[in-house]
Amino acid sequence: MHQFFHVDRARALRVGQIIDFLPVEPSEQDLEERTRAFLRQRFPSGLSKHGYEYSLGGLADLLAADASNWRSTTIEAIFELVRIAYFPSLASRFESMFACSSLPAAVEFRLLSAANAPEYASCPIWVVRGEVASRHDMNHLVLGRVADAYSHAYSYWNGEPRQTPFWENLLRLPVEGIKEEDQ
Repeated sequence: MHQFFHVDRARALRVGQIIDFLPVEPSEQDLEERTRAFLRQRFPSGLSKHGYEYSLGGLADLLAADASNWRSTTIEAIFELVRIAYFPSLASRFESMFACSSLPAAVEFRLLSAANAPEYASCPIWVVRGEVASRHDMNHLVLGRVADAYSHAYSYWNGEPRQTPFWENLLRLPVEGIKEEDQ
């Protein structure tokens, strides 16, 4: 197990907390049985908090989403489909926790997040312990033309850097919250 730095935008981590999969069942969501069966088949261990939010939770409804959430939800859908098609052995973003390799990178990520959502400027940064599933340049998480989105998704999962990469580690669950960093 290795140590990483996680920007806790949900402000939910606690010392010693084990971040693990959330079950597809039970769900408060009104899902057709075929949708439940599909999710159980694709994610037999369950979903990460990120995966739950984007597939079942508050960010899952494309039609109800505002422009920012619509963009994020669309990126997640495209990237997941490219992963399934071309990189099925890699852990899904829906099964992972995201973390930076260093404290300065986490501080930078928090600043980048705050540029779009000022409430993120004061999010705590946590030292977490886990195993890397894969490492990707998050600068590929963009839309544009369909061909561009497809190309970025493929490059992301293939581990290719853009001109100035910003690396994120997808950590396999479970992950342990170690301590909140003082900054």
